[in-house]
Amino acid sequence: MLSHFRNKTAVSLCLLVVLTKMASSSLQASEDWELWVAMNARFSLTETFTFHVNPEVRIRDDFSDPYYVQSRQGILYQGEPWYRLGLNYLYAQTERPTTKTYENRIEAEVSFFRKWAGVAWSMRNRLDSRFFSNGDFQERYRMRVEGVLPLTWLSDRISVYASEEIFLNFEGRSFSRNRLTGGFAYDLGDGISSAIYYMRQYGRGNTGPWTASNI
Repeated sequence: MLSHFRNKTAVSLCLLVVLTKMASSSLQASEDWELWVAMNARFSLTETFTFHVNPEVRIRDDFSDPYYVQSRQGILYQGEPWYRLGLNYLYAQTERPTTKTYENRIEAEVSFFRKWAGVAWSMRNRLDSRFFSNGDFQERYRMRVEGVLPLTWLSDRISVYASEEIFLNFEGRSFSRNRLTGGFAYDLGDGISSAIYYMRQYGRGNTGPWTASNI
């Protein structure tokens, strides 16, 4: 039991260090701050199939410009506790200073799960097929590793989590985006949860340097 407690304490300290490092590295006045507001709801269809809905709004330029809206919905299949399959459809609208772009996206994903030292670990692998209103088509691979630690001493519904996600394009620059996220989640019950988090995002296009955003 003492060893188990030490493992949980070590993981908690690691997650705290990650959150502190992310916050301290973002304190640069020249960088943009964004606000992302999202909802995630799941509804059980059978013992193995779940339907989920995930609308999201993103506001940039230090919380002054609502430039991105998306709606994701899909089916999840979990035949065993250690893996899950998913197929999603996403519609997104992005507004830029002179143009407005619409995107239809198909997402196929497989996730793997394991518990260690009291932490629920997951690795999600997602393939995006993106169809844009200007006729462009893009494919990319996304891989996210996440650790979730329930704060049972505080509440059975509250947990702390941290994740790392990379984006790899099939064309142009392969490694195009990286997201480091940490925060707290609250289980509202009936498949609905809420979370508050900080994300440090790095991205680049086919040309130009890396840029950083704070979400």
